[in-house]
Amino acid sequence: MLTKEKKQTLLSLLPPIFLEAFLVTLVGVIDTVMVSAVSDNAVGAVGASNGNLYIVNMALAIVSVGAAAVMSRFVGAGKRRNAVRTLGISCLLNAALGLVFSLVLFFFSETILTVVGTAPEIFADAVDYTRYVGLSSVFLALNYVFSAYLRAFGKPKLTFLSATFGNVVNVVLNAVFLSFGFGALGIALATLIARVVTLGFSIAFALSIRIEKNESEVLQTPKEVIRSILVIGVPAAAESIMWTVWNAVNIHFINGMGYIAVNAYGYLSQMASMLSCLITAFTEASAILVGWNVGAGDKETTFETPKRAFRSGTLVGLGVNVLLIPVIRPILSLMTDDAAILAYAVPITAIQLVRLWGDFGNNVFGMALKTAGDPQSPLLIGLFFMPFWVFAGTYLLGIVWGLGLYGYWIGAALDELCRCLLMRKVWHSRKYEKIFEK
Repeated sequence: MLTKEKKQTLLSLLPPIFLEAFLVTLVGVIDTVMVSAVSDNAVGAVGASNGNLYIVNMALAIVSVGAAAVMSRFVGAGKRRNAVRTLGISCLLNAALGLVFSLVLFFFSETILTVVGTAPEIFADAVDYTRYVGLSSVFLALNYVFSAYLRAFGKPKLTFLSATFGNVVNVVLNAVFLSFGFGALGIALATLIARVVTLGFSIAFALSIRIEKNESEVLQTPKEVIRSILVIGVPAAAESIMWTVWNAVNIHFINGMGYIAVNAYGYLSQMASMLSCLITAFTEASAILVGWNVGAGDKETTFETPKRAFRSGTLVGLGVNVLLIPVIRPILSLMTDDAAILAYAVPITAIQLVRLWGDFGNNVFGMALKTAGDPQSPLLIGLFFMPFWVFAGTYLLGIVWGLGLYGYWIGAALDELCRCLLMRKVWHSRKYEKIFEK
């Protein structure tokens, strides 16, 4: 069945998804620039805290990743009322999960940061930041689901507008709170309020989508919907959580390298996240198309979609990264004048070329597999390679052999590259096509 959403292409979906991801990341960079006016340690606190908060974000993907795949399939099959039912059930599930994380992070932030070995110089700022950004988890959880719903209906422009309104609020409040000397706490409070605003707009836009009644459509029961969500969401989120837990171990090792490495990690991670906007755009656009094509029963277009996204995305991403190498140090010098931190800039950006190639393939093929009903393969591949990244990269190269932060980046590049090659091989095996037989 050819729905009006399925007439969209990778090229038509990419711009709003990229702009949304870029805007969110740009605000993160602006946060870093603003808080760098306070101190390098404040930047380190935000960077270290975000490494831990990623665990929460990935856990919230249990529902949102599964819901996105299920809703896009329903839309591709013309079963729009089932997509609405999936939205309602997903909201209940993710709101409950987000509330739990909000309470845990607010009341136990000191314990969590102590366990991961946060450096003493940044501990107080990290506690404030983790506590109040963590409190916003419930709003983030709901926004994930509403954003997935809007994209499933081919409305990424609306998620971009929601992010725009929320992030304008974020930047304005950053300036206000920092002017009153709130430091990392001010950045956290601005993030909390901005996430509430973003959610409000996402809900309003979702309610604006008109759903016509289809007399021939059989509604799935709540039990069937929950099962469909969790079959994809649990292993997909387990993979993401596993990645983030291992990254937390990496941060623990980086903390042991001293505050220079910690602060350099905070700056360079923000810069690398600018490139991740491209990865996000190609990954999510490809996943939407895969979901629509699976729902419509189109095998060949399903198979070709992530391959095209990987080829074009890698070409663009590597080109941007090459252009970034000669300007990365001057850009960082706007935020810090510490020569030890600036010395990391060019070598790590060069290493990022390998990591970026692997990152594109890992994400594009991995998300395509999840959307097509095979989240187990990415999980099993990650289960083997992620510990390798930590111990052969950060620990062995970084600490034992004395390469420091370079060891972390080399290990990350090798991890992404290996997983990319295996994920691509699994996709080409076409084992996921059993979903077309159901």
